[in-house]
Amino acid sequence: MGNILSCESRTPAQGPVKVEIHSTKANSNVQHAQAAYTEGIFTGGSFAASLALAWLHPHAASALLAALNSGAVVYGTVKRGHKTHHVLIGSGSVLVYAAGTSLVFPPALRLGALGGLALAAPSVTAWVAVRPFLKEQFQSSGVFHVFSEPTVPLSEQLKHFRRIVGWAADDSLIWVGAYATLIAGAITSSAMPWAFTKLVETVTVPGTQMRKPILQLTAAVILGACISSVQSILFAEGATRMSVRVQKDVMSNVMKQETQFFESTQPGEILTQMGASASLVKVVQGLIPTAIRAVVSTATTVIILCQYDVRLAMICVVAVPFEVLSSYAYSQYFQKYNEKVQSINVKSGAIVTEMVTSVKTVRMFAAEKEQLARFWKSVDELIKLRRANNWVLAGSGLVDVLLPHLASMMMFLYASHLASVGRINAASLLTVSMYQGSLTSAFQKIMSIWVNWGSMLGQTRKVFELMDRLPDQIPRGSYVPEKPLEGGITFRNVTFAYASSPQPILRDFNLTVRPGELVAIVGHSGGGKSTCVNLILGLYDAQEGSVEIDGIPVHRFDPKYFYSKAVSVVSQEPILFSNSFTENITLGMTDVPQEKIEAAAQQAFAHDFIMKTKDGYDTQVGSRGERLSGGQRQRIAIARALIRDPSVLLLDEATSALDGESEAFVQSAIEELMKGRTVVVVAHRLSTIQRADRIIVLDKGVIVQEGTHAELVQTSGVYKEMVKRQLNSEDVEMLEATAGSPGHMGQSNADSG
Repeated sequence: MGNILSCESRTPAQGPVKVEIHSTKANSNVQHAQAAYTEGIFTGGSFAASLALAWLHPHAASALLAALNSGAVVYGTVKRGHKTHHVLIGSGSVLVYAAGTSLVFPPALRLGALGGLALAAPSVTAWVAVRPFLKEQFQSSGVFHVFSEPTVPLSEQLKHFRRIVGWAADDSLIWVGAYATLIAGAITSSAMPWAFTKLVETVTVPGTQMRKPILQLTAAVILGACISSVQSILFAEGATRMSVRVQKDVMSNVMKQETQFFESTQPGEILTQMGASASLVKVVQGLIPTAIRAVVSTATTVIILCQYDVRLAMICVVAVPFEVLSSYAYSQYFQKYNEKVQSINVKSGAIVTEMVTSVKTVRMFAAEKEQLARFWKSVDELIKLRRANNWVLAGSGLVDVLLPHLASMMMFLYASHLASVGRINAASLLTVSMYQGSLTSAFQKIMSIWVNWGSMLGQTRKVFELMDRLPDQIPRGSYVPEKPLEGGITFRNVTFAYASSPQPILRDFNLTVRPGELVAIVGHSGGGKSTCVNLILGLYDAQEGSVEIDGIPVHRFDPKYFYSKAVSVVSQEPILFSNSFTENITLGMTDVPQEKIEAAAQQAFAHDFIMKTKDGYDTQVGSRGERLSGGQRQRIAIARALIRDPSVLLLDEATSALDGESEAFVQSAIEELMKGRTVVVVAHRLSTIQRADRIIVLDKGVIVQEGTHAELVQTSGVYKEMVKRQLNSEDVEMLEATAGSPGHMGQSNADSG
């Protein structure tokens, strides 16, 4: 091997790599040889022990062991590489050992020593033979993928538990009352077998009056029922309040996240986590009460049984550590399993949300089968995981049943012994029998606590991550100017890139828009036009530089003031909510007089069609305004901007998706909207941008041209090429010839529109 290594090392370029490979192979071969040597001796020894056992104790079982060991020797020699002399060494050693045991040890010990050794090789060989198959099956199952997931550390679990209890603490009086009635009910319930036994003992005494004991027992039952009713009311009320509080906290933190979070997160994922947050209530409504009942039941059982015999009481708790350990192990598994299930549910929810919200598109392209196939794929993944989980559930159920019943049977057997020697009477034996059942139930509850806790953690781990997530943006300020803004906009050395692309959209970008100026931003798709609008709106933060209005960075403004007075936008596809016209126009505003709403609608040429609807301004517009035409939705968006009277107006392709008739109405509304404010227009249509005081031409995030329409059509460049694509050659020549004449320009624009 050394020669191979030195030979390979003579190649300078590849030598080191090959030396490493050969060294690894050499180590592997040495380890394999050592393992074969050890296994060979071990197999030979087991074979010799089986022969000695068959010689000293002739029996069918001895013959079977000898046959199994013979098979182990053959398998090891053929498949595992055991050398014959290794097997002989092991055989000889054990034969000497067997001879010594036959002289020194009594037959019983000799049988145990030789039998145990003779069983070793067949057992190990069987395991070695089936292990690859079992490993392959396990790795291909869903259970393996569950076990490969990391679990939540215990310290993190305690942190989550304290947090959940903290939510409940806001209604501490309700929960104190709920747990007080729970403990009282648990004590009453646990004492019932003892009270019933006393009643039986009374019956066995001749001449005893039964009326009083029966009335006492009946009163106890009625009291227990009343306590249970009050307990149910308190737990239901506390759970309802806590559930609302948790979902409010989750949604409040979601709405604080930066815009790019929503672009990278499916709506179905957020909806799924909102649903999973309800599981947190189960801790205070289910797990803690279960733990209290189990502890009270076990403690009451121990105290009452101590009156008969302390050892009887000790048998009750001997299985508790095993219950806790086994249930903790299962909880770790179920934590990972439910987290995996939750991940699949998120994916399925996202697919369903897409299909439902885009059902028109799906039908127009006859894509039902393809979309359903995506959904069924995620469902099949969930089914596979649950099938694998069924085996774990079976094992969990087996342990859940066996351990409590074993402890109960031990207790009952010992109680039977005490009854046989006269230590307890028949009525007491009945008490023990009844507590045996309650103890079994208590132990099963102990197991369910850990398992359900693990399941809950798996379901809600992403919920906690969502609640703890801090927005990746500059914190918003609280600045509110004393007087209305003038509307000057400044981009100062701005560099910006979206999270989905490392390539900056804008790089060291500078632009100044004077107060009251109408500026149009044009350019090819992807050049950064809409990005400029989004940065002015404060929807994104620049990685470098700043965007300012009247010299104040946009992130320093109070958001409520900023979006209700400083800036407003009309986009290509305005979003309307499933509310009334009034609520959509005054979105984000409160206490707006009806007269002001109608005035804004009239300026936006929306009042007439609103009044033609069934309920006027109270008419519901449907989800995303689906009951309105594109032009009507756009006029509602303009009314929404007008009612705010902003200092800065942003128009992002506001008329590009409209037909000629709708555009005429909307254009008139926009003309009204632009009066007396700073306006930034993003558009492709020449009719929209030609009257701008200044036109900014962007290409790949850089200003390549700047000027008025008349100036830019005289100069070769991106803008002139854009104009040529919209007009025929004769119109272009006319524009160039009459570029300085506003009247002619207006006629040409009208024709082009």
